[in-house]
Amino acid sequence: MPEHFVENENPEQTACTLRHRTAKTNPYRVRVFPTQWRLFPQLRRNFPSCLSSWKTPPHALNSSQSEAQLKATSNGPPLAPLQTFTDEEMMIKSAVKKFAQEQVAPFVSKMDEDSKMEKSIIQGLFQQGLMGIEIDTKYGGTGASFFSSVLVIEELAKVDASVALVCDIQNTLINRMIGKYGTEEQKATYLPKLATEKASSICISETGAGSDSFAMKTRADKKGDYYIINGSKMWISSAEIAGLFVVMANADFSAGYKGITCFLVDGDTEGLHVGKPENKLGIRASSTCPVTFENVKVPKTNILGQVGHGYKYAIGSLNEGRIGIAAQMLGVAQGCFDYTIPYIKERKQFGRRVFDFQGLQHQVAHMATQLEAARLLTYNAARLLEAGRPMIKEASMAKYHASELAGLITSKCIEWMGGVGYTKSYPVEKYFRDAKIGTIYEGTSNIQLNTIAKCIGKKKKKQLFSGEVTSFEHIFTVGDLAFPRFEIPAQRFALPAHYLERSPAWWYPYTLTPAGSHLPRPEASEKALLRDSSPASGTDRDSPEPLLKADPDHKELDSKSPDEIILEESDSEEGKKEGEAAPGAAGASVGAAAAAATPGTEDWKKGAESPEKKPACRKKKTRTVFSRSQVFQLESTFDMKRYLSSSERAGLAASLHLTETQVKIWFQNRRNKWKRQLAAELEAANLSHAAAQRIVRVPILYHENSAAEGAAAAAAGAPVPVSQPLLTFPHPVYYSHPVVSSVPLLRPV
Repeated sequence: MPEHFVENENPEQTACTLRHRTAKTNPYRVRVFPTQWRLFPQLRRNFPSCLSSWKTPPHALNSSQSEAQLKATSNGPPLAPLQTFTDEEMMIKSAVKKFAQEQVAPFVSKMDEDSKMEKSIIQGLFQQGLMGIEIDTKYGGTGASFFSSVLVIEELAKVDASVALVCDIQNTLINRMIGKYGTEEQKATYLPKLATEKASSICISETGAGSDSFAMKTRADKKGDYYIINGSKMWISSAEIAGLFVVMANADFSAGYKGITCFLVDGDTEGLHVGKPENKLGIRASSTCPVTFENVKVPKTNILGQVGHGYKYAIGSLNEGRIGIAAQMLGVAQGCFDYTIPYIKERKQFGRRVFDFQGLQHQVAHMATQLEAARLLTYNAARLLEAGRPMIKEASMAKYHASELAGLITSKCIEWMGGVGYTKSYPVEKYFRDAKIGTIYEGTSNIQLNTIAKCIGKKKKKQLFSGEVTSFEHIFTVGDLAFPRFEIPAQRFALPAHYLERSPAWWYPYTLTPAGSHLPRPEASEKALLRDSSPASGTDRDSPEPLLKADPDHKELDSKSPDEIILEESDSEEGKKEGEAAPGAAGASVGAAAAAATPGTEDWKKGAESPEKKPACRKKKTRTVFSRSQVFQLESTFDMKRYLSSSERAGLAASLHLTETQVKIWFQNRRNKWKRQLAAELEAANLSHAAAQRIVRVPILYHENSAAEGAAAAAAGAPVPVSQPLLTFPHPVYYSHPVVSSVPLLRPV
């Protein structure tokens, strides 16, 4: 045997010998992560796990280059593979594999048929120290790492997912919660029992609170030094064998989900009832029961952590527990794959092995690649957790990919084995049934996708305001956009500047002459200029300061926050306030008198300004105050090319804390303003007759001409354009293109 292959019947003895030899030949300490993150034992390098037989425990292999060091970067961690294990992790992995094959495998079929866990297996888990892997040795635990728990769950799931689930709940949820949030008294009371004799369970889900866990109705009413818990829980795993329940109940419904509190409830407490186990498709040996609480009296010393922080503990624990579920599904997929490959290598059809057909080889290669990807995702999430780094996205990715892959691989394995794979004489169909639960508990696949997308969205939001886009610098803060629901269209930032001009009015405040020039309309009041600010910006860029001071409502506007923008909900000019009625009427009278004295004035203009013929306006003007962040979000979502659907509008309104009507009116006004700006520019462009013929007739925008200009134009014989059709929508003029020099800007820049 080559010198670097060291084989021994006792894996533990081999690991100890190898540790001693490595210490003599290599005095350096190699770590997976930098020292400032966390200390790790010496690493086993270059271990080719793929050489291990699927029937026997893996051989302990020594590196052929014991002197070689792991290549380290200049400012980062050493470059070590994710499947590089410490000696401790290798020993645990080998011991658990032996335990699963010798003590668990003989009872798998019987436990599946009886839907009951074998007591000897539970005792074996405690004797092997597998129910307190991370519990400190002073409490009787193993004192190993979280990554060791992942390896244990994976190895157990290769044989039976139900046994792996019992171990998973105990280690990744209960033990970690008590270790992180429990008092010293609680740790001393419960951790020794959890490590040696008492199984546990966590109670979160209810009949009406599945994925929406915080909709729970179980209540905890304070009575002196005790809390009285009433309610019921559903789908509680390991409920039949649990001696301790970690219960989530709401102690203050007025605070909503922030009233949820975590309680430690002993299994023999009066009023706690465990119901009949569910008859499930898979993981049948693990009991799943309803649990009812009828006036369960719990001392306040049994509150885990702080009152009202239970929702935080639940979220944190489930994020970590998803790595355990990923390891469980990884073990199910690997166990089924390892059982199937030897069969298809021996099975012969058409004179050769089934495995020799290229079509099957491609399927096997694809599944093996996916399996390796799931393993690396799971190991990476576990290593990140150990290093104290953010891992929520990675944990959800690992859980999602591993659970989906487990269902796919087990289904493929049944197909590869043919008819025998469909029978209960072979364990492949059991793997298939066990794999389905992975896409359901501790967050369904859709919940995982939501979590992943939310994490990606937060990262994009940081990048957006970290220097990539500076158009809104010093105006918006990241806190203003806490829950972005829509992507910001990139083309909005590439539009020509005059399309994003901040107009002081919703209508075009100019009068066009026959020659194409435009003059300010004298009757445009200063009040209108101040009031009708564009939704694209806060204050008017070119609004003179004297206008603000002269306005009677200036003090009222000054009292508003500088981060707020006042917009009118209506686009109409009919609904004037009572304070403006008298000046408006006087101005209208003067205009009417001037029109009567001037020959050639158009009748429609005189009639429109006549106070006698003007109908009374009953519509009440209302105001909506938009914050800058709301305006920015609305502007970012606004697109002339398409209308928002009702669901998109509802989502946008919910994210901005507005009503759907407010959002709808805002978009109507914004679209009308856009059309008016474009129509004014087109009229000012003096299009040729041929170009005008290509314009499709749509709703017409009328413009007024002064009486003097109208008379002069009539005397000269020049036609007076009283109407001009708009461009068809969509049209290239609405999108990013070079500015046409012949089209004047709305206002001088």
